[in-house]
Amino acid sequence: MLLRFSSTTAACTLPPTISPRPSSVESMGRPKALTYGDIAETVLPSVIFTIDTLNVLAQAVDSYVQLAPRDRRLFFQEQMANIWPQPIDWGSPPKTEDFKAQWSALRRYFKEQGRIRGPPALPEQLSTRKWTGLRVCGVVYRDSIDEMVFLGTGMKPGDPRGYLGQRIKCRTVFYWKLSPSDRRQLVEMAEEWQSGSAPVEQKIEAYYRRFQAWIRNVHMVGLREFGQHLVTMSIPEPGLTNPPRLFEFMHELKILDKPLVKVVPVGDTLANIYLEVNHAAGRIEGAALPAVLNRKSRLKRKTTWSMSEASFVGHDEIVLKEEEFDEELFYKEAISMVYLIVRMAHSNISRYRDLDPPWSTFEDLVDKEYLLPDLPMCIPTSLRQPNCFKYLKHWFTVTKGLKFTRWQRKNSLPMPPVPLEERWWSDSLPDYVPPEEAVPAPAIAAMNYVPVLLPPVHLDPGVLTSPYGSAGGHLVHDEAVREQEAIDMLEVPAVPDPEDARPHGEEEEERSDEDSVPPYLVPANSEARAQWCAERLQRYGLPSRSTRRLRGGIRQLAELPMIPNASYPLTAAAKSTGLPVDLSWTRRTASPPQTEEELNVWLVFLRGSPWCFSRNGRDVFAGTELVWAFVLGWVLYLQGYTAAGGSSQGDTGVGIYSVGCAGFSKVFGAFEAALSAYGETFEYPGWPPSAKYALVSSRSHYLAYLVRNEEQDVLLPLLRLVTRMDDAPLEPPFEVIPHSSSTAAPSWITNPQGVPSWQWQRCGLPPASHGLPQLPDLILTWLRRPDLLVNPGEGKARSRETGLAIFLKVALLFSDLENIDDGNWTYAGAAGLEHSCLRSYTRRLKMAISDWANEEALRLEPLLPPLAGDEGDLQDGGEEDQASPLPDEFRRSPSAGPVKRQSVSHAMPAHMDETFMEMDLDDLDLPHSVQEYRAEIDAQPRTAVQELTRKGLQGIAELEGRKKLNKALRAGATQNLAPVSGLKRKPAPQRTEGGWLPMPSQDALSLQSDDEDRPPRKKRRTMVIKRPREENQTKPRGPVRRGPKIPGRGRGKPRRRKTVQKRLTVTGDDEDEDEQADEDEHASDAEESSGDSEPVRSVGGNCDDASSTYGGDEDEMPSTISAPRRSRFDEFITPVVFEAEGCSSSMDVDSDEMGSALSVRPPQHRRLAFVEPERPVLLSLAGRSALPRGRDAPLVRPRPKMTERSKALRAARGLPPVIEQSETNVSGAPLSDSLRRSRRLQAS
Repeated sequence: MLLRFSSTTAACTLPPTISPRPSSVESMGRPKALTYGDIAETVLPSVIFTIDTLNVLAQAVDSYVQLAPRDRRLFFQEQMANIWPQPIDWGSPPKTEDFKAQWSALRRYFKEQGRIRGPPALPEQLSTRKWTGLRVCGVVYRDSIDEMVFLGTGMKPGDPRGYLGQRIKCRTVFYWKLSPSDRRQLVEMAEEWQSGSAPVEQKIEAYYRRFQAWIRNVHMVGLREFGQHLVTMSIPEPGLTNPPRLFEFMHELKILDKPLVKVVPVGDTLANIYLEVNHAAGRIEGAALPAVLNRKSRLKRKTTWSMSEASFVGHDEIVLKEEEFDEELFYKEAISMVYLIVRMAHSNISRYRDLDPPWSTFEDLVDKEYLLPDLPMCIPTSLRQPNCFKYLKHWFTVTKGLKFTRWQRKNSLPMPPVPLEERWWSDSLPDYVPPEEAVPAPAIAAMNYVPVLLPPVHLDPGVLTSPYGSAGGHLVHDEAVREQEAIDMLEVPAVPDPEDARPHGEEEEERSDEDSVPPYLVPANSEARAQWCAERLQRYGLPSRSTRRLRGGIRQLAELPMIPNASYPLTAAAKSTGLPVDLSWTRRTASPPQTEEELNVWLVFLRGSPWCFSRNGRDVFAGTELVWAFVLGWVLYLQGYTAAGGSSQGDTGVGIYSVGCAGFSKVFGAFEAALSAYGETFEYPGWPPSAKYALVSSRSHYLAYLVRNEEQDVLLPLLRLVTRMDDAPLEPPFEVIPHSSSTAAPSWITNPQGVPSWQWQRCGLPPASHGLPQLPDLILTWLRRPDLLVNPGEGKARSRETGLAIFLKVALLFSDLENIDDGNWTYAGAAGLEHSCLRSYTRRLKMAISDWANEEALRLEPLLPPLAGDEGDLQDGGEEDQASPLPDEFRRSPSAGPVKRQSVSHAMPAHMDETFMEMDLDDLDLPHSVQEYRAEIDAQPRTAVQELTRKGLQGIAELEGRKKLNKALRAGATQNLAPVSGLKRKPAPQRTEGGWLPMPSQDALSLQSDDEDRPPRKKRRTMVIKRPREENQTKPRGPVRRGPKIPGRGRGKPRRRKTVQKRLTVTGDDEDEDEQADEDEHASDAEESSGDSEPVRSVGGNCDDASSTYGGDEDEMPSTISAPRRSRFDEFITPVVFEAEGCSSSMDVDSDEMGSALSVRPPQHRRLAFVEPERPVLLSLAGRSALPRGRDAPLVRPRPKMTERSKALRAARGLPPVIEQSETNVSGAPLSDSLRRSRRLQAS
């Protein structure tokens, strides 16, 4: 079958210096046409040039765009001299293939970069934060900034007092204290890193910190917008150390009972892809797989128990604490814990972090005290779980650690311990070993200073801040759920929480250091109470294994979703459960009762499961207030029990504390199980406002977390404006409406003046509201109110608490709309979402919310005081060089508002932290300068894969900016250029037949003065030369000489040199010689009679034209790669052609064509035509002299007799008649004398 199809693209050009490879010549002597890949390897700049050469050429693109065509020859020669290692004599340029390829690629590179069109840039929604000079500064001077933060505040990385915020402020000050040249180099490095050339260490760190959150967002967008569940296989770039992994979130969405990797065997697929990628890059051998692909997965499981750095940094052994030993937990995880401890202890005395544990020589590398008699050590999976637990108990309770005397690599000899400064954790050694020099006094004072109970500037003098609440949410919840770092990237300022404030009066004098903070001073919310209880248990309670169930119940209570009867009043619940009168959170002292009678009253209540009571024959939840009283009672009891010398084992009490460890452990187990059952029964998607501090440390950040996926990007800008409103309480007529389980009771969503509480236990609307048919109209009407954030009567913005409450109401509504769109009604407490009255209004309500946010922002922004630094950029371009001395007005004032970080890299902020401004960079020991760091990065060797990756990413990143810059430069250049005669062609005739074609783009309609943007050339015709052949013998091919000029052929109008290169196709086989279309005959005669003289190229690619290959502004490649086979159906079929002129890589696809390919309904193209050619045979013709010759010669074909209809059809088309086989060779003349031959062959 012969397959031909049409396309709207132009033709791929082939330089005259390229000849077919020897392997492309078949045994029959007929050359095989070159493929596009063969040609691309010798002409595309992205293949020929390195990334360094491309960077050098990129600096001259602006000059090329502004040049006139007549000036480009000299420009090309200058640029070639810059990249060629030797001087060039342009009178006799080098003849090497390397020079020819680079010269051709150089000109093609500038033509490509000078184009106006270009592919569309990557959508910004798929990209992460942009690299800026400020952000690069945080990487280059990471250690110095950490040191500066330590000297100024005494904080180290990970400090819960707000280290991240202090580091951001310090980084800004550090950046602007650098010299202008250093800042300029940081900006240049940011541009390079943005295009994909960031260091490997930075990429791997960003992968572990942000990749899972980013890919989860991509998956949720795919499901929400397109209804597609995505399964992503992540293979690391060669050179990165992270293992390959499969990402899917169907298990998290409760669609799958187990993760996909446990159901579908994808491990071999991941391993094969990983090996193939690295094998192609030449990075690793086939057997080198990361640990995640190891089939011994039981050894690599994550353990609940974790090892801190202090247990091994600075000494040879691993220090294990007896109080951490938990029999139940350690027995369950014994195999993985033994592997972890042995691996860390063995690696601790070496230079390598992940050495394989020496199981076979374990007894030779440790002392006998760490071994158990009659129980030799071996790999934990063979040692079995009970024996692993015996070793754990021995190491934790007897030896209190594990120490290796020597370390051994696989298949090598044991080695002695390396010095401390050469071990893998040596960078962390100064944090655990005191330095020889004295620590500065300000640093010591800052370290000893704990910023608690300080009056903030935004609170009244009579109000103090509690240490519980927004300051320590990580004490209770799992660290894995924290989203603070990701939310910080949204640039939403933090706002204080009024619930963190507590009264400051005479009661403060009654408090002693032993009492710490009494219960009555703890803020009345679940988060603050949970933090207070966790701290008391850690400070005064028993070992953690004895109170593990109680701590789990406290966490469950803090994260408890909305359940029926949750807001039951404490006074009513106390009557049903027997709550002691003196047991409440208004208690003045943080100590249990001192008498046995009072304590027994407490124990009756505490041991009676008071979290629920019976009403009307069924168990009813007693309300969160009573449950918190229950928790308070046990925390105070354990404090007194421990102080009296109570044991963590057995059921024997001590003194007046009659309940022992076994007794209260049983109560704690039932309490945790009951709350877990409540949580599973009423589970709802998302984190409610009551548990907001499990995610972030500010209410504004929690609101940003709820609306982070908003499509129109109008809610986050409005939230930034709300944080700038004046600090004041909630204004009337708005009020907080408490929750009620009654359907008829008012709620904050149905009441126009109602707003939700910040202790709301559901990340969405009230449960009963989803069944109200009028709810969509109520919401739409409420969103049209003009007085939500602005007081129309007074003409000013409302208070910040009012704005936050209104925004919380909108955010909870938006969260429920997201849950409905995502189908998150598989949760036990979200079944009502499937039949919600909002389900058919989600898109309309989202658009209404976006419109409301946009209108409110326009109405609110003029009423707010301007941010400092918003009046305009202080520096622009080179003006920043004069900003080295920092004036006083740039110093931070206590009343300064939040600063937008996106403009910090371009203009110095008006307010910077005063603590860091007073410090001098000379006091810091800078490890290197920006130039040294940059030179070190550039000097690192690059592999071939890294080279190709950087060129590809850099090409994508620069094309869109290049497109805009070319438009501006060319618009200014063409206005000043005088027209040059003969440089502008006449436009091609408009096409009047064929299929429908789309309208040309605006770029194509604009005036172009460059030669690469001329109208398309006339369709090329192929000259066909037929050679006579003796019977049963094939002549060898040879070079075809060029015949003399035909008399009478005029020179015609002078034209530009080599504007069209035509290729000569020589055919010598039966198939090429016997079947040619009729229009080929017409094309040959028409070409011979034309006035243009064209050079004729032989098969080898040599051109007879003596013009120089390196001079002028000619094109070096023909328009098509190879000539298609001709047939009598050519007038109905258009051959496929590809555009390679001016292209440097496969990414350089026209944006219009790319848009058509990606559109839902692509434009119509010609259908593919499948043609079945007939078997070609030799032509034969009789020696009848009466037959005409030349154009009018009849076509002779050995076929059956034609019908009258076929003859009439050929006559209607103006084609010559066909002579039947029976009419030929009647005279007996020799065959060679009557065969039509080419004029050039006749002349030769």
